[in-house]
Amino acid sequence: AVVSTQSTGIEHDIILLFDVKGGLFCDKVSGTITDLLSRHPNFRHQFAVISFFTDILYRVRRDHPTVITGFTRRHDHIQNISRLAGYTSVWYQILMFGADKAYDFLTFYFFVPWLKIEMLEIRKDDVSEAYLRDVAPRPVLVWTVNHPLEKEYFKHLGCAVMSDIISDN
Repeated sequence: AVVSTQSTGIEHDIILLFDVKGGLFCDKVSGTITDLLSRHPNFRHQFAVISFFTDILYRVRRDHPTVITGFTRRHDHIQNISRLAGYTSVWYQILMFGADKAYDFLTFYFFVPWLKIEMLEIRKDDVSEAYLRDVAPRPVLVWTVNHPLEKEYFKHLGCAVMSDIISDN
C-alpha cells in the first residue's frame, strides 16, 4: 500500500501527511517512521509529520532529523479546550483568550524555531495576508480547502493547500 501511495503521491505532486492527534503516541509515531523508512527509503521526502503537540514534533525531530515536521496551529486552541470542558463564563473566556495569545507567542518565537519546524499548518479561516507576514519565511499549509476559487486564492498568497479533492473536475 505504501508503494502505491508513494507512486500516486509522486505522480500528483502530493505529500502524505501523518497528522498525529494525541500526545501519548510519541513512541508509536517514531517506531512507525523508522519501520516505514527501513522498508521504503525513497519515501523520506514524500511525507511529513504534523501535530498540535510539540512533544510529538520534538520526538520526530530528535529521532528522524531529516523528516519534514509541521505544527498545526489553531487560533483558539486553549479557548476551545475550555469551552469543551464546560467553562463558559465571560471572565474565564477572556483569561483563556490571553492564554491563547501567550501560547501563540511561545509557539512562534520559541517552540517552532527551537524544534526547527519547517512548516505551519493553519485552518483556512485563520489565514490572512497580515498573518502570513508574521509567520514568514516558513511555508504555510492551509487546511481544508476544497473549493477551486479558495485553492487559487491561497496559492496566490503563496500557501500550499490540503484538500479532500485531488482534481477540480
